[in-house]
Amino acid sequence: MNIKIVYHSQTGNTKVIAQAISDALGVPAEEIATGPDISGADLLFVGGCIHAFNLEHTCKSFLKSLESSKVKNVAVFATSASGKGISKFAAKILAKNGVNLLPDEFFCRGGMNNKTGEKKPDDRDVAAAKEFAKKTAESLSA
Repeated sequence: MNIKIVYHSQTGNTKVIAQAISDALGVPAEEIATGPDISGADLLFVGGCIHAFNLEHTCKSFLKSLESSKVKNVAVFATSASGKGISKFAAKILAKNGVNLLPDEFFCRGGMNNKTGEKKPDDRDVAAAKEFAKKTAESLSA
């Protein structure tokens, strides 16, 4: 199965999750801004971030550019301080182009909790992202 991982990260939090998915699957994660070649992807992981309760522009533009002739299935992952994932945004965008969005997404908070000093994503988030990646890939190869 041809798997690709792309992401956009403004603060480094989404990059941490992209790297965890990369480590789990043995596939390099590429920044969207580099113009990665996603042609022929059976499974494309797309990561972004939510700012001001909306999907960040770079990731949104990338999702709009996807075509069913280039990629079969998309799985999304995100970080955000707001506690919201990106699948609701991705579903609307990808449906217009006939690209299949897988039902499960990975989401974790990103940033520093000012009350507790806890930095996210943490080791538990990284482990959960790896598990998400493995489960997602296995579900398509079964």
